[in-house]
Amino acid sequence: MPALRFLLHWSGIGSLELNGSRNRRFVIVGQQREVERVELLLRETFRGPEFIGHVSSTDVGFDGALGTVVQLDEVIRIHAATEVIFCAADMPARQIIDIMTQTAHQQVDFKIAPQEGMFLIGSNSINTAGDLYTFGINPVSKASNMRLRRLFDVTLSLLLMVLLPLVIWTMRRPMGLFRNIMLTFIGRRTWVGYARDGGADRDFHLPKLAAGVLSPLDGLDGGELDAEGLVRINLRYAKDYSVLNDLAVVLKGFRELGRV
Repeated sequence: MPALRFLLHWSGIGSLELNGSRNRRFVIVGQQREVERVELLLRETFRGPEFIGHVSSTDVGFDGALGTVVQLDEVIRIHAATEVIFCAADMPARQIIDIMTQTAHQQVDFKIAPQEGMFLIGSNSINTAGDLYTFGINPVSKASNMRLRRLFDVTLSLLLMVLLPLVIWTMRRPMGLFRNIMLTFIGRRTWVGYARDGGADRDFHLPKLAAGVLSPLDGLDGGELDAEGLVRINLRYAKDYSVLNDLAVVLKGFRELGRV
């Protein structure tokens, strides 16, 4: 059991932490009106947050702000923030992805506060009518997720190597499987990455990943997506990573593991 708890803590799966619950220190990113609304909900939802700071989502600050979005990394470090909440009403998804990529080395949790009136199932608390509802964010660039991805790639590569005489006959491109196993094992490729031609190689501020053999598109039913659809699926993969989703993609697209 201690070993299992340590593994869950190290991997970042779930919310288990060996040091127990942390004192909540929030930084809210957005424009003044929305930031103040979210702060009010935070104070109604949680008992005595240790710290709540404001950061402008643009390059122009406002009264009471600790800084602007370009200074967020420094604000998190100076004020030892534990959670960063983005105001969805003031920030597009691409900007949020870009910011999370830049601050991925910080040990903070990322969340999105939806704009007023948006319905969302689930909440941090149900004690008051003014509870703050948030989307949890688990960016692929988070250190624990990058470790999970690498562990997944190496484990699957070793398993496929052992089972190669059996599984190679099920591949659409048998000769490509051995090559992909070797390249993934040394880190040149990854079994699941971004959808190709979906902004991964252009200026969409996505975290850098090795070229994927498969993509989240291989786990979907239906036809091909247009360019904008591919961008959206890559943004979703970068924002909400799950190793279980990677496993589901591999199982569904297993015959394509020899893809070049």
